[in-house]
Amino acid sequence: MVLIVGDGDLIRGADAVVSAFATQFADASFVDYVRTTDTVELADDGRRAAETGRWVGRWKGGVEMAGVYMAAWRQSHGQWLLERELYVTLRR
Repeated sequence: MVLIVGDGDLIRGADAVVSAFATQFADASFVDYVRTTDTVELADDGRRAAETGRWVGRWKGGVEMAGVYMAAWRQSHGQWLLERELYVTLRR
């Protein structure tokens, strides 16, 4: 798993990604992240997919960040696994 967060920082590895989100979720002012899918395109062989859309993050007090995202998925042993995500912050 590779994650490029909204400000361009890179997080590598599933454990590091889980830890980064856990830290944010533990913040008492954090409300939620919502990801709204616009498109999903499947590879010709049916084993990879690309998802694009918009995201918004909310904190108490009306603070919001938002932008666009792209996610790459791969099929492995009958299940879909998230491989890469790229978030671009366009509004703070």
